[in-house]
Amino acid sequence: MNARPTVELGIYEKALMWTGSWEHLLTQAASAGFSFVDISIDETPEREARLAWTPAERAAVLAATEATGVPLAGLCLSVHRRIAPGSADPAVRERAKEVLLQGIDLCADLHIPVLQLAGYFAYYEDAHPRARAWYVDCLRFGADHAARRGVLLGIENVDGTDITSISTAMDVVEEVGSPWLQLYPDLGNLAEQGLDPIAELQRGARHMLAIHAKDVRRGEPRRVPMGEGIVDWDASFAELARQRWSGRLMIEMWNDEAPDSVERAAAAREFIAGRLRAAGIEIRTRAQAAPAASERATSAALPASLAQLRVDVWRGNLVLPKAGLVAWTGGNLSARDPETGLVAIKPSGVLYDDMTAEDMVIVDLDGHIVHGTRGPSSDTASHLGVYRARPDVMSIIHTHSRYATAFAAAGRSIPCVLTAIADEFGGDVPLGDYASIGGNAIGEEIVRSIGHAPAIIMKQHGVFAIGPSITKALQAAVMVEDIAHTVAVAEGLGELTRLPDEEIAANYDRYTNRYGTDAASEGLTR
Repeated sequence: MNARPTVELGIYEKALMWTGSWEHLLTQAASAGFSFVDISIDETPEREARLAWTPAERAAVLAATEATGVPLAGLCLSVHRRIAPGSADPAVRERAKEVLLQGIDLCADLHIPVLQLAGYFAYYEDAHPRARAWYVDCLRFGADHAARRGVLLGIENVDGTDITSISTAMDVVEEVGSPWLQLYPDLGNLAEQGLDPIAELQRGARHMLAIHAKDVRRGEPRRVPMGEGIVDWDASFAELARQRWSGRLMIEMWNDEAPDSVERAAAAREFIAGRLRAAGIEIRTRAQAAPAASERATSAALPASLAQLRVDVWRGNLVLPKAGLVAWTGGNLSARDPETGLVAIKPSGVLYDDMTAEDMVIVDLDGHIVHGTRGPSSDTASHLGVYRARPDVMSIIHTHSRYATAFAAAGRSIPCVLTAIADEFGGDVPLGDYASIGGNAIGEEIVRSIGHAPAIIMKQHGVFAIGPSITKALQAAVMVEDIAHTVAVAEGLGELTRLPDEEIAANYDRYTNRYGTDAASEGLTR
């Protein structure tokens, strides 16, 4: 397996001629060699109306992506130029928030992972000293809803005078402080502003969800033919290669009225692909994304990080039966490799005592098996759905532990009646609605319902625990069973009283921020 940085190339919908058919648009993208399409909600009535699409209209778009094999990977919420988050008019600001929520919901319904937010405070208005604060308030408001819907928000650095750099976008990301708000940098806009791409990309390291590629000239931020502008592609891509950045790179063009739009888009793709390869960045196509079984079985030696990940995931899985959390072949543990973004997971239907580290299956976030001879867990799609939506999650565990699963059978959350529950979970252990096994439904419900808790009871199913490491995910899985046992026994002894909200918050704060330090207990000095 090759661990070099790898990108998928996509195209902006406005680079292709619109004929009224989503399937035709996506087919055009595929014929030009692209792996995905980013769409737009802009200031035109036709595109703004997409926010109010009916369920049937949304289903039709999804059907087109499935028929063509070309997914929608991003949505550009350009209508915020007119309905401005930083407007001096309170009514406009409220409408901007409504539009943001609608955009997030549309992304969730169309399985679009990233909503791109333009860095304009109030594009058509005179500068106001509070415009930036209002803009940040809108994004903070949207990040909470994005967390519930499993959609990532990415700020685009823009032309003009507002968020014109990755650096100023990062200031907002750090101010909001949500893992759901990150960056969607535009390399062309960096050049149009005369900024150093290396310094800017370094400022955005580890926060770039995807990247825009367009060519520009000073004072011309749009419609410059690819390769005829001033963007320093070689320096930009060399820096991305140095960072080992992998992800989706979207070519942004405006050819939607050109009869030869497909040819123009294909030529731009070849230009960018050549520059990427020169920098040592590989291009992954849809055909390359799913190697044949014979190729998977004979893959070259794994990179060191993945080889270690397989061992760690194998050892983590062995803890589950020892802790009494699983029976027979049930349950599973997975973890994500921070270097490659790939996931190692327990194989399906194999006894724990018979498993070896080599049996762990490695998959990418799109569900393609990239290494391993066994079939991955039947819960793989659920795990991947959570990983795609939650960049902070690095390990996931699923169990049918006895007492916690009893709450699942009863369709009940576990009430926060003990300080130990407040410490670990910050409130009740949440209950997720029933969802069918084997597809994306469970992962989507986990993301929707888990909140800030490290575990969730899935109705009529079992427990899913998450964490920033295998150890923390195991801790959550063990603790949810322990407190479920205690609460179940206690309910047989009498009526239980939930802790007051202020006590829950105080205990959670102490455990999260001071436990294990000198400040864990009051009155101590060193």
